[in-house]
Amino acid sequence: ASEVSETEIIATTQFEAPDARRAFPCFDDPAKKATFAISLEVDNALLALSNMPVTSEKPSDAEGKRIVEFAETPLMSTYLVAFIVGKLEYIGARAPSGVDVRVYTTPGRSEQGRFALDVAVRALEFYAEYFGIEYKLPKMDLVAIPDFATGAMENYGLITFRESALLVDDANSGAATRQWVSMVVTHEIAHQWFGNLVTMQSWKHLWLNEGFAVWMECHCTANLFPEFEMWTQFVNDNVSPALALDSLETTHPIEVDVTHPKDVDEIFDDISYCKGASIVRMVVNMLGDTAFRDGMREYLQRHAFGNAATEDLWSALASVSGVDVGSTMRSWTALPGYPLVTISTQRESDSQTLTIKQERFFADGRTPDTSSLWHIPLRIVAIGDGGVETVFDGIVSDACTTVTAPLDRVILANPNCASLVRVAYAEDLRNQIQSALARGALVNALDRSGVVSDVFATAQAGRGGVSLRDVLQTVDSLRDHERSRVVWRDAADQIGDLDAVFAGHDVYPLFERWVRHLLVPVRDAVGWEPEPDESHETKLLRGTVLSLLGVYGDETTVAEATRRFESGKIDPNLRSAVYRTVAAHGGRSAYKKLQELHEKATLNEEKVRCLRVLGVSGDPALMREALQYAVSPKVRRQDSDYVIQGVASCPHAGGHVLAWEFLRDNFDDLAKKYQSGFLLGRLIRVTLASFASEAAADEFAAFFATKRTEGAKQTIKQVVEDVRTRGRFVVLVVCGRERASADIARHKGRSAVSLPARSPLPSPATQRLSSHSHDVRLVLLESSFSRWAQRDLEAGAAWLRE
Repeated sequence: ASEVSETEIIATTQFEAPDARRAFPCFDDPAKKATFAISLEVDNALLALSNMPVTSEKPSDAEGKRIVEFAETPLMSTYLVAFIVGKLEYIGARAPSGVDVRVYTTPGRSEQGRFALDVAVRALEFYAEYFGIEYKLPKMDLVAIPDFATGAMENYGLITFRESALLVDDANSGAATRQWVSMVVTHEIAHQWFGNLVTMQSWKHLWLNEGFAVWMECHCTANLFPEFEMWTQFVNDNVSPALALDSLETTHPIEVDVTHPKDVDEIFDDISYCKGASIVRMVVNMLGDTAFRDGMREYLQRHAFGNAATEDLWSALASVSGVDVGSTMRSWTALPGYPLVTISTQRESDSQTLTIKQERFFADGRTPDTSSLWHIPLRIVAIGDGGVETVFDGIVSDACTTVTAPLDRVILANPNCASLVRVAYAEDLRNQIQSALARGALVNALDRSGVVSDVFATAQAGRGGVSLRDVLQTVDSLRDHERSRVVWRDAADQIGDLDAVFAGHDVYPLFERWVRHLLVPVRDAVGWEPEPDESHETKLLRGTVLSLLGVYGDETTVAEATRRFESGKIDPNLRSAVYRTVAAHGGRSAYKKLQELHEKATLNEEKVRCLRVLGVSGDPALMREALQYAVSPKVRRQDSDYVIQGVASCPHAGGHVLAWEFLRDNFDDLAKKYQSGFLLGRLIRVTLASFASEAAADEFAAFFATKRTEGAKQTIKQVVEDVRTRGRFVVLVVCGRERASADIARHKGRSAVSLPARSPLPSPATQRLSSHSHDVRLVLLESSFSRWAQRDLEAGAAWLRE
């Protein structure tokens, strides 16, 4: 809508993956490259854009129209062809290389593209130098589309974005938005080389596009904005979601055969993106920055304007580095899952022998197939008063390996979370790490984050003898000295899962009080008001901690959030935390105010902030209103799922049931509205994320079996598995083995909407605390959790009482 509330239409293409064939006859396959000479007949009042610059414009035979012709493209795949027609304006700059760079927006918003324009010009030059190859087109356009299915699309020379991924407003955008825009812009520009110039041979090798673009976005953004500390955040953003999804039975290898065009949507997931990027990071660590860069240059020069497969990449890297990369990395791309590395020790008089074992890690703790072995780049260090000593740095390829290490040192495997593994330690080694964490002896934030994450994951999987009490003590040790956001982001995830364990137990109020006790020192350290020249990380940490305290009802936090909300003067870095806190506690008045803010906002970033929290009130009437509002003309189609996810995150008030009923009763209309299997899968995942029972899983599986869900079938399998096995775990922990078995049998066949009040459903915090875009939850089976059911919950409860 324009300033005078007139509706305007923008026509834009999105051909990835198999949709160019819907626009023009073609061999619609990545390997069938061609040149394209495009001409468009458009209204005289409208702007026309395509991959290449305009070469001519002439009147059409049709009144009021003209023919716009564009220069012929270089060789490129069909999915990268694009054209846009509409009323747009732009700002532009010429890069030092002579490339014309422009940011296009709807009228009146072009200045909000200034930040992205600066990032694009700098990224263009960075990549040309890094890859040793100049950008091949004479222009690069970045276009903000008001309603766009994906986050962004790397069309050659005509990159499209959601507005929230491209536009920055100096008065209303926070530090997180500037970082996000930088990451998305650098990601899409990386594709102009890694994906467009050299394209994957087939969709089987999608990770060559997406995994490398994710790694390059981090590398480029880290160089453009060192203050963002991108490599520290890489673990939260990529390693953690990869570990989560890849721990499921229903995961898939990085290289996966695609037999039907509709199935391509299924592999645009955390395996292709996050696991792919994590493996690239492993290769860089193995070869070193210079050899890796030179290998990238060799790869691009060999295959420019052509196609390549994974083996072509390994070959180029090996030719430059002299390292047989393929022999090490082939297991990581061909096998599903990843290894659990277990470490035990045998102490002798003057040293100790570490035994290192590997096996596939399953979140449900099932016995793995021992035939799956990885070539694991692994480093092990010994930490003592004299510093850090490396005791092993090499490739672990056997099921069992031994290493000699010094005595009286803290043994830490996989420092910096460098490899995509989980680590479980024998009790004596684990106790040493716990002690080091508590006294602040682990100076690297990524090491602390890895310890917190691995302790919880191995406890949930019933591996390594880790108990619930161990988990609580590990998180509690962060209270007095931890000020790293990367660690607190991991801790927030663990707190959310612990919430599900203690919900319904008589110590739950103590758990809530413990969370507040845990976080208040951090809040007091960072405060509400930003300090001059404070770090980017502190800005992000403040919002994370205040959101947590608001969710858990800290009175001081709720009161201050309410005061700021009513004043209307809220720092953009705090708006998400304030809005969420007020929405959860402010009733109808807050709901109406947030709805009003959404409708008045012209910046999509602000609209999304409001929509994310609109459904979290816990009031059934307001949640029903929010669901209807989500599909009203007031909300863009791309944003509807934010509201539905908010409602589903309130199981304490039946919000998950309301969201499911809404999805079930309107599924055909919603599927038609979303069309894309990717979008439909995302909607299903966020709607069902708070269920945890056999009955619910059965109901969902039966329902979706009757529906057409092309492009989302694998996602549905993962969601159903998640609901079923998470329910078994929570029942076991809360009720104990005997009662759990009876409850599981009794609930078989019961409607998901009639589960008892104390059914094992994650509390609102499980969903509200997650600012991450990824919704995968660890799944856990009955057979693995008898110890937790019979002993660990009470031990954890006793610890809380202490």
